[in-house]
Amino acid sequence: MRDGRLFLILAIFTLPFILFAMASGSLSDRYSKGRVITWTKILELGIMVLGTFALASQSFTFMLVVIFLMSVQSTVFSPAKYCSLPELLPDWRLSWGNGLIGLGTFFAIIAGGVLAGLVSEALADTEVWKAGILVVVLAMVGLVTSLGIPRIPAANPGKRIPVNFLADLGGYLKVIRGNRVLALAIAGSVYFWLIAALFDPTLIVYGQDILGLDDAKNSLLRAFLAIGIGAGSALAGFLSGRKIEYGLVPLGAMGLAIGASLLALPGITFGSACVLLSLVGIAGGFFIVPVNALIQHLPDRKEKGSVMAANGWLNSFGAFLAALLFFVLKRTIGVEANVILLMMGVATVAATIYAVRLVPDSLARLLLWTLTNTLYRVRVLGRANSPETGGALRVSTQMTM
Repeated sequence: MRDGRLFLILAIFTLPFILFAMASGSLSDRYSKGRVITWTKILELGIMVLGTFALASQSFTFMLVVIFLMSVQSTVFSPAKYCSLPELLPDWRLSWGNGLIGLGTFFAIIAGGVLAGLVSEALADTEVWKAGILVVVLAMVGLVTSLGIPRIPAANPGKRIPVNFLADLGGYLKVIRGNRVLALAIAGSVYFWLIAALFDPTLIVYGQDILGLDDAKNSLLRAFLAIGIGAGSALAGFLSGRKIEYGLVPLGAMGLAIGASLLALPGITFGSACVLLSLVGIAGGFFIVPVNALIQHLPDRKEKGSVMAANGWLNSFGAFLAALLFFVLKRTIGVEANVILLMMGVATVAATIYAVRLVPDSLARLLLWTLTNTLYRVRVLGRANSPETGGALRVSTQMTM
């Protein structure tokens, strides 16, 4: 029953992204992205009110309806959110901006995950509707905040809203295939979200079945993963400097593979699992920040929303496949959660090797980035230790590097 419900929730949540992603991208091109974000925040407020009634009713079907509507809101919001970055920031700040957004996004996930576990433990089933009051208040804060976003004119006011999303998707996939770097970046994004979508339910079962945790501690596992992704995103934006540093992608991919594989080992404790999940999250931030920056930077300004929407559609399809894969592996075949984590680690190693073969300069960029940063630190610290500088340069350099 539990595994079946997890699959159903994941499937319902990903469905609107598949159905409405392309129309959402066109909305972001046709109208001011700031206005689209405010519209979605108004919609979010109404959905949270409805969600409070769903919690009070204790109806699983009603809750699924709310989850579907939440996903519709997220589908429209996402292209406007990410495509506003190239309009608000210069190209050389894109990695920094993505890092900051990643930090904020996953901080919210941390808070939500921890609060969900605490609420589950503290409130009886008949009182869980009280949690709905909190999300309504948060939605109101989000709405008020969105009013401060600059209303930059629409990038493509004449853009049509597609009815046949498959035909529109096919057209933009041809555009994407025409740019090899963009196509590979989107492939990397799809793989990341497929793994992330598979990781989420697997981690819930892992905490319950392998580690024997209650709801509160299980939510902490997800919190440590989110902390890692937020920190990794911010760190990747900082380390990228004034460019999009895609040399960090293979480093992040190998970190994901190693971390997932280590979690599968026998004898893992709650504490060691938290540490490993933090490291997995940091690696994920290293992976996704330069990938997102490339996807935002490369398309033509008038088509950024639709290209991001096509990327979102593919990401959502990957997440839907992840839900189906989890159902088959866990519910149908009966594979244990730690074995699923090991399979993800092995698959990521294989995917990384294949990607490096396609883009060998990504590995060269990683080696060059490591070498130049290391040599720079050694050179500057050497100057800091010299009598001429009196050691004054050491503190300055260590704070800025």
